[in-house]
Amino acid sequence: MGRVLAAVPNSRLILLTLPAVPETRVINALAKHAVAANRITFIERLPRRDYLLTYQQVDIAIDSVPYTGHTTTLDALWMATPV
Repeated sequence: MGRVLAAVPNSRLILLTLPAVPETRVINALAKHAVAANRITFIERLPRRDYLLTYQQVDIAIDSVPYTGHTTTLDALWMATPV
């Protein structure tokens, strides 16, 4: 992911996270690829409607581990977001 963000300078990453997920670990890993922390947004669990509305901020969804190709992919497609 870091190489992709580094290759597209104005890109941003939005991560849906669970409470107590170590955000600094992600920030530090991406910093190794020269990705600034202000390009990463962490969003915790939201009510379903608000969660779906986050797809309006997304150009492409990457359905990663542990949610590979199920609900998250279907949600993205439902909201007309490429996966």
